[in-house]
Amino acid sequence: MKKRIEKQRYGLLENGMKKSSLLLILPLITYLSCATSGIREEVMGRSDSISRDNRHVVQRIDEILKESLLKQAQVGVKAVSVASGRFVYEHQPHKLFTPASNMKLYTTATALRFLRPEFRFRTEVSLDSQSVRGVLEGNLHLKGYGDPSFDTPDLLDMARRVKLAGIDTVQGDIIADGSYFDDWEYGEGWMYNGADSWYAAQISGLGLNDNCVYIEVNPKESLGRGVRVSPDPSTQYVSIVDSAYTVQDSLNSITVRRKWRDRENVIVVAGSLGVSCESVGFWRNVENPPLYTGTVFREMLEEVGVSVKGDVKVEKVPENTQNLFIHLSPPLGTLVAAMNKPSNNLDVEMVLKTIGAEMYGTPGSAEKGIQAVNQLLVDAGLFPDSLRMTDGSGLSRYNQVSPDQTVRLLIYMYRCFEVQPEFVASLPIGGIDGTLDNRMQDSTLVRRVRAKTGTLSGASALSGYLSSRKGDIIAFSIMMQGYIGSSGPFRELQDRIVEILVDYGSVKSFMKKERKK
Repeated sequence: MKKRIEKQRYGLLENGMKKSSLLLILPLITYLSCATSGIREEVMGRSDSISRDNRHVVQRIDEILKESLLKQAQVGVKAVSVASGRFVYEHQPHKLFTPASNMKLYTTATALRFLRPEFRFRTEVSLDSQSVRGVLEGNLHLKGYGDPSFDTPDLLDMARRVKLAGIDTVQGDIIADGSYFDDWEYGEGWMYNGADSWYAAQISGLGLNDNCVYIEVNPKESLGRGVRVSPDPSTQYVSIVDSAYTVQDSLNSITVRRKWRDRENVIVVAGSLGVSCESVGFWRNVENPPLYTGTVFREMLEEVGVSVKGDVKVEKVPENTQNLFIHLSPPLGTLVAAMNKPSNNLDVEMVLKTIGAEMYGTPGSAEKGIQAVNQLLVDAGLFPDSLRMTDGSGLSRYNQVSPDQTVRLLIYMYRCFEVQPEFVASLPIGGIDGTLDNRMQDSTLVRRVRAKTGTLSGASALSGYLSSRKGDIIAFSIMMQGYIGSSGPFRELQDRIVEILVDYGSVKSFMKKERKK
C-alpha cells in the first residue's frame, strides 16, 4: 500500500501579469533565478563566427547534409554552447518544421516552470451523505484532476479505503467526474491513423492506465478456433470478440483492434497464433475514460466487499460533498521523466490542460495551456507569434517550430536553476534509456547525449543537450521533414551529426579521424 501523503496546493504566478505587460517590462526584470537576459543577443548573430574550435565541425556536418538521402528532404540544424552562447553550427535554423514529439519539450518545460517540480495531481473520493451502520444512502463520487499516472493499484487502494471507512453498501450511484478538463477528447490536428492505439488515447480529467486496457493473447492448448484472451484490468467495460485460431506451426498473425469507428468498447482478436508461441500483448484505448474509470472502480469495490446498488454515471460532483479520501500523485518533477523518456502523448496532453486549469481556471483546455507556454516563451526571449503550437505532445501536424527557437528554449531551461535538474533528467539518455536506448551505443557517445526524439511519417527530430569532449555543454536541435519511407536512415544521420558535435573543440580528435580516412 502506498504511503499516504498530506494534501498540498501550490500558488501559481501570483503576479498575474498579462503577455502585453511582460513585453513592456521584460528588459527590466529577471524571473526568479532563471537567466533570461542576453540569450537573444548571445545566440543571434554568430553564424559568421567560425573559429578554429568549430571549423572542422562545420565542414563535416556540411558534408553530411550534401548526401543524396537529403536531396528531397528539408533539414534544419542549430547548435550553441550553453555557457557562452557561442555559435557551433547552423543550417536553415529559422525554417519552421513539424517537430513531432519535440513539442513535448515546450509543454514539460512550461509545466516545471509554472506548476513547479513539487506539484502533485489529485484524485478525490467524496460522499453526499453520511454512512449509517455501514450503509451509504447517497452516491459515492470519484473526481479526477488530470493525474496522468493514475493506475489500477491506485484505484484499488481507493476502493479499499472506502471499505476501511466502514462502508459496506452504497445504495446510490458511482459518479465519475472528469470535468476538470474541457470536453475535447483529442488534440487539434490529430489524424485517424491508429485511432485505437495507446498513443492516441482520449484526454479526460479522470482516467485510468493511460485510458487503455492491455490485451494479452496466448494460444490454447489444443488446435482450432479461439485463443486465450486476458484483458488487464479484468473488466466488463470492454467486450472481447475472439475470432482467432490456434494453429500447429509457430505463425503469429494476431491482430487486436477496437471498433473505434463505431465508438464501441468492443475489441476484436483475429488472425492465428502457433501453439508453441509465447504470449503477445497489445495496448488499446477506450471510449469515455471517466465511465471506464468509474466502472472499474465499482468492480473493485465489489471485489473488496462493498456492494453498489446503483449505476455508474458520468456527471459533475456537487459542491457540497464531503471528501472521504484524496489520492496524490508522485511529484511532477518525477513524472516528467515518465512523459519524455518513453514519449507518452496522453500524459503530456493532460499536463498541458492541467497547466491551463491551474493558471487560468477550470475547465483546463489546450488553448489555456498554450497561453501559458506562450508566457514561458516570452520569458525566454522568444516571440510566440513566430511559431505555432496546437497540442502538447506533437501528435498534431499543425505544430510548426524552428531549430533556433528550440535551442533558445533549451538554453533558457538549462540556466533556470530551479527546474533545470528535473528538466534535463527527464530526457532520454543516448544509448541507455527511453527512445534513445537503441541509439548512440558507440562507446564514444553513450551517456553523452540527453535529448528528445520526435517521429511522424515524413518527419523526424532530435533536440537536447550533449557534452563535448572539451567539456562544453551544447544545446542542439536537428529537424528533418519532407521525405518518404522509413525514418531510420534519417535518425542515423542525426546520430552522425551528434557524434561530430561531440568533437566540438577537440581538434586532435578531428585530426585522428582524418588520418583514418
